[in-house]
Amino acid sequence: MLSWLTLLGQIEDEVLADLVSMRFGTLITAPLVAAIRDDLGISAYATRKPKLEPLLRALVGKYPASNLEKGWGVGASVIRAYHHLSAHALVSAPLVEAPSRSNWPPEQIDLLRHMTNAQVARATGRSAKSVRQARLAAGIPAPTSRTYWKQVDDAELTSMSDEQLSELHGGPLADYAEQRLANALQERSVVQEIARTRELPAQLTHFLNKMSMKRLAKLTGVSEFYLKRQRDSLAMAPYDPFPHEFEALLGTCPDSELAEKTHTAVSTVKSRRDKLGLPPYRPTKDPQQ
Repeated sequence: MLSWLTLLGQIEDEVLADLVSMRFGTLITAPLVAAIRDDLGISAYATRKPKLEPLLRALVGKYPASNLEKGWGVGASVIRAYHHLSAHALVSAPLVEAPSRSNWPPEQIDLLRHMTNAQVARATGRSAKSVRQARLAAGIPAPTSRTYWKQVDDAELTSMSDEQLSELHGGPLADYAEQRLANALQERSVVQEIARTRELPAQLTHFLNKMSMKRLAKLTGVSEFYLKRQRDSLAMAPYDPFPHEFEALLGTCPDSELAEKTHTAVSTVKSRRDKLGLPPYRPTKDPQQ
């Protein structure tokens, strides 16, 4: 018998909660899944290797579980459990009331495919409970990607550079680079090539130093080891969230001001300043005052 408990720690707690909720027609929360996982002494998805990463999930059901086990190192029983749960979750009729067209227009339903519940709630003004029920009713799993500073549409990604988007909306450049890569990974042929070679194809190698290895590995499903090896083979400099040429300005102005100037997060500026042992900016007092 295939049990959804097999998937604890193999996929994100929130994703597993949504799949179980859709499968059995009752609300199961991510904190409850996390509590069960902790009680059983199972490590979290973020710290686990190997695991059911997004690229592997895309291949489940298309290839035999035994073949995927050999290629990815994830147990066949785990792969079968995910296939069983995800397939049943999408066809099971949830007990919660489906969102009506008058209450949930198509453009808001579409947000569920690209945003977390919290993001949808902020964007629509709806309660978190209402958003979660709508997701379950529509049968749309929560996105597995991280929360961005600003989610931009395809038109903006096509017409503007990462620097321009950061100037317009704020936030780090890596957020916009990740959204570009996420769009590229929607091409099935690209996903299949990455799964086969454990490398990024030539048209995507420029992303190798646009974000951290950890972030890139989570998005592509390729281990940090293989990504770093590919980056080094191309003699590309490692990703640095804070440009070294701006280090001389650390502590000479507020961290928030420097973050805006360098297209980075305030926490990144503070982290680099602390690493260099520099005190925070303190405005000088006018001696005449």
